Amino acid sequence: MNDLTKNILLWVVIVLVLLAVFSRYMPTVGQPEEVRYSTFLDDVKSNRVDSVVLQGEMIYGAARTRLNSRRSIRRPTTPP
Repeated sequence: MNDLTKNILLWVVIVLVLLAVFSRYMPTVGQPEEVRYSTFLDDVKSNRVDSVVLQGEMIYGAARTRLNSRRSIRRPTTPP
């Protein structure tokens, strides 16, 4: 093999090793923890919620206290 091929092969191996290491230690995003609406409101009032996304009848909130912590709440239905 010539030097160019060896260099390319070496860089491919380095990139694969780096990808394997980073994918191993990156936090995984799973299903959000489901909590009661009253608990979610308490968290909002206590400033423990970083962001909120409303999606249909679901409310998704990201907690300030834990890294990559997500919660889901089913929006309560109001009687007519």
